[in-house]
Amino acid sequence: MLAGSPPLCAADSTGVSADDEATAAAFTAAIDRLGSLDPQMPAALEARLRFADFLAKAADGDCALRLDNAQRELQSAYANPALAAVLPAGLARAASIDYQIHVARAACAGDPLARERELHSALQSALRAVDLYRDAFDAVSMVTMQFNAGVTYHSLGDDGGAMAALRTAIDLDREYGFREDAEDNYRLLLQWSNAAAGPEQIAALMSDFPRRSTALKFAWFDSDADISLESNYTRVVGDEVSHSRAARTVRRHVRRRFNRFVVSYEPRPANYDVGSAPSGETAFVQGFMIPLTCVLLHFHDFDIERNGDFDTSTGEGRFNARVRAESAALARDLAAKSEPALRLQSRIEEAIKFALLPNSIETRVAEDYNLETGTWIGAALEQGIWYDMAMPLPLPLVPQILVMHKIEFAYTRSLPCTADSPDRSCIEIVLHAAPDPDALGATLDLLTHSFHLPRGQVLRSSSATEMRLVTDPSTLLPYLRDTRHHSYWSKGSNDSMVLAETTVVVSGRPLTPGNPPQP
Repeated sequence: MLAGSPPLCAADSTGVSADDEATAAAFTAAIDRLGSLDPQMPAALEARLRFADFLAKAADGDCALRLDNAQRELQSAYANPALAAVLPAGLARAASIDYQIHVARAACAGDPLARERELHSALQSALRAVDLYRDAFDAVSMVTMQFNAGVTYHSLGDDGGAMAALRTAIDLDREYGFREDAEDNYRLLLQWSNAAAGPEQIAALMSDFPRRSTALKFAWFDSDADISLESNYTRVVGDEVSHSRAARTVRRHVRRRFNRFVVSYEPRPANYDVGSAPSGETAFVQGFMIPLTCVLLHFHDFDIERNGDFDTSTGEGRFNARVRAESAALARDLAAKSEPALRLQSRIEEAIKFALLPNSIETRVAEDYNLETGTWIGAALEQGIWYDMAMPLPLPLVPQILVMHKIEFAYTRSLPCTADSPDRSCIEIVLHAAPDPDALGATLDLLTHSFHLPRGQVLRSSSATEMRLVTDPSTLLPYLRDTRHHSYWSKGSNDSMVLAETTVVVSGRPLTPGNPPQP
């Protein structure tokens, strides 16, 4: 168990009613079982959050004891360094549960001062959850917590704050196309204003509610654009946490050549901060090598067919020379920092050599282009509707192995293409992906066999990917791609690792070659 993790409470001391004792017992048994395997595995953290949420919302029982236990489970999740890295929206969910706990304490409080204190704490948690859910690309939960903030202001007797918070929720409903939610929120706003709130009044307020759809078309043209990339990595092994960062800018050139488009990059010097080198031959070494390799492999030249289909990667010699030079410089920098890092030089060279194999490069370049552009060609999307698809994507920490992923995506809102754009001519697409359980299980079985693990020792892996894409639907030239990867990998025997990656690619407005971007 991680340092600082409290002992689990017994089922009969959770404070729930008799009707909920069986459910509470099932939660505590699951937390015990999963925690004994690895308290940092996503399922173990998920169980703690769900149990805390269950205790916060349960009815009857011993209110104070039940909520104390909910707070303890929540604090245990907060204390785990893997929470923010391995669970998508993990911190946002924790903030929303904290809100529920404070609201429940306020309802149980007999002292008016205690009730007010708990409501103020609930309000702060709700507002924090709004920001965290926005950052996690979860608009539904973001709007829900904005509504909860309004209700909490109202419970505190702050009518001005309540009305302002609810209007903000309605503005978000209109931005994201949440029609039914907007109707409910308009009704409540009228009620709080002591105004008529019948069907006629609601219909009048909803008369200009937007209905949005989009048709995405590939229409690239000869252009130049400045692009910036920033990648941030967090690695967690036990109580050891390490961070690394990479940033670079490039100029992208798109040129039509006969029946295809040629895409090439002029890279500028990169800025790498790879953090501390690992000190031993543990899973931490692998977690160090993966991001170190990934940050070097962006911006490979490629060709696409005239209709937008990916054709092939190009410019291997120039790209390989640049990657090898940068990796050698990084290896020298690490070796100068510490003696253990010196042993990483050969592993860096080996990893780069493997990553530069033609098949590996081709797969990576095609995947990046298709997620950013190729997948969306010809799509017709209704705002707020979630669609499903499947796609092979790399297995976390073993990027050379592709596993079929289940993907859901939606056109979430319209927005300016760049910060200085005068209109909302771009759209935002949000995507969530996770490995298909059957495909992942079969792959892990094969890897377990090929690694010749001891009897009884098995590989465990889970991952999730979120992507926020801002693109011009009339051309499919991308302006922003914010990608989050959350990965867990374990070989058992306390040999596990969590790796989180955030990579943000931002493009300036593409300009024709005769009117190039300013340096």
